[in-house]
Amino acid sequence: MPKVSSSKADLLKKWIKNAKHLSTDGTVVYCNSCSKQVSSNQKFQIDQHLATAVHKEMEKRFNGKMQQTFVSTALCGSSQQNQDSKNEFYFDLCNSMVQSNIPWNNLEQPAFRKFLEKYCNRHIPNESTLRNNYLKKFYQNHRKGD
Repeated sequence: MPKVSSSKADLLKKWIKNAKHLSTDGTVVYCNSCSKQVSSNQKFQIDQHLATAVHKEMEKRFNGKMQQTFVSTALCGSSQQNQDSKNEFYFDLCNSMVQSNIPWNNLEQPAFRKFLEKYCNRHIPNESTLRNNYLKKFYQNHRKGD
């Protein structure tokens, strides 16, 4: 019987299934311990990140905050709901930046990024991540509306 190819989202979920500090929205992998995006074109890139000394140190620090994480998860709902809200937030951020004519590189300005993260209580991805993963969806939805 021929193998059925998995979608990228399915592969990412399978690759990070046993890594408790990694999450994915189906397009990018995010390390909650390190608070950064992890390259995920191939599984070994995820494994390499998990083996780095920086990740291991950040994981130790993150484990101290684990109790708080469990409480917030219980209050905010399931992880699938959190992933859906994350996707929606990123899409809405992309939408608002395009419609307000805010240049993408403003997301790389430390003061602007800090402001967004503080008042949105969300991780703000790199401008290239938003552009590559959400701008196309925004454009497709915008074209459907015309």
